[in-house]
Amino acid sequence: MTSTLTPTRDRAVRVGPGRAAQRPALTVRDLAVRYGTREVLHGIDLDVAPGEVVGLIGESGSGKTSLARTVLGLVAAAAGTIEVDGHLVTGFTRAQWRAFRRAGHAQYVFQDPLSSLDGRLTARASVLEGARQTFPAAAVRHAEQALETVGLDRALWESRPAELSGGQRQRVAIARALAVDPALLVCDEPVSALDASSRIEVVRTLTAAARAGTGILLISHDLSSLGAIADRVLVLHGGAIVESGPAAEVLGAPRHPYTRRLIDAIPTLDRPAPESRHRARESGPALAPTPLLHP
Repeated sequence: MTSTLTPTRDRAVRVGPGRAAQRPALTVRDLAVRYGTREVLHGIDLDVAPGEVVGLIGESGSGKTSLARTVLGLVAAAAGTIEVDGHLVTGFTRAQWRAFRRAGHAQYVFQDPLSSLDGRLTARASVLEGARQTFPAAAVRHAEQALETVGLDRALWESRPAELSGGQRQRVAIARALAVDPALLVCDEPVSALDASSRIEVVRTLTAAARAGTGILLISHDLSSLGAIADRVLVLHGGAIVESGPAAEVLGAPRHPYTRRLIDAIPTLDRPAPESRHRARESGPALAPTPLLHP
């Protein structure tokens, strides 16, 4: 049964890592988003189950970040419904959203980990700070458990962000999010600014989070990372989902013409700069920008 009541945690249903959560991490139906008179998303249906990783791809400006921010209450929906961890959040006030996020139902991992990390705090202190908001009586246990889940070496727990690599900082940011035991983790391009070895670190971290029962919505241009971690992939174009399915099928044998062009245009480790990328951007109608879209 969907809850619209005060956003506090139901600990009988969600009892920490390894739990067998019964309700969906995310359910979106017929979502529309507008900026002024411009409709940037329409007819969006999306589900993320506990422990599932759903990848979202699309060209820059396709509305991916708008969708992520709407799911987390940072942008208002113009129509449709959003349920997070069994709670109907459509229409929440800002105060309700703040309480909902503090209660740990949903967390956001940014492209730049420094956006969520205090440069003055050590890795352990940063994660502990987040855990205290949700689990004041058991913050240390939750913080250390999160740091262990992301695989950060204990020797680095007392290091500050400036002393860590990009991949290590992103792991701390993910640990900070996981320390509140979220049902849903939304990751917006978490590996795009990292080198290859750091990307592998973060992929392993997100895999561990999913195994612990967290549902993950992963926005990424990195098809190698998506192929390694995503269970399903959705393709966003023109403000709508034009293709969806198992990751291996969408990335390996796409059906929609736009998906084929998009995948051909995105560089991978074995195809770093294909000429087709430039041809698609310059002449391919499927990749042409549209005034309806917003970053």
